[in-house]
Amino acid sequence: MAKERRQGKRVVLKIGGGILRNRDCFDRVIDIVMGKRQKGEECVIVISALYGVTDFLIESAGKSLSSEKLAAGAVKKTKEMHRQPLQYVMNGRISEKAEFVIDDNVSLLDRFFFGKHY
Repeated sequence: MAKERRQGKRVVLKIGGGILRNRDCFDRVIDIVMGKRQKGEECVIVISALYGVTDFLIESAGKSLSSEKLAAGAVKKTKEMHRQPLQYVMNGRISEKAEFVIDDNVSLLDRFFFGKHY
């Protein structure tokens, strides 16, 4: 759900959950941001979790304690969940950078699930 708080010509949009569910939802976010910009408003976008990620991580954290196989599967699925929306990104350079950031952040999750502390 998108929430906004106005500060003069600046609009803060908090975007997450159901509005980050699929291509149509991502397109709706783009339309919202473009509409604000066309009105001359500056947009500050705060992104929270993609649809289903929070519940999945909570469920997976508990399961990962009992099985390395489940932990590995959770890490893999988390990476896939975050890479999936990159198919909507038309700029290859941005997509590559996003993949790197996703992989880097998911590696932190991997260490958490497997109890690896560096």
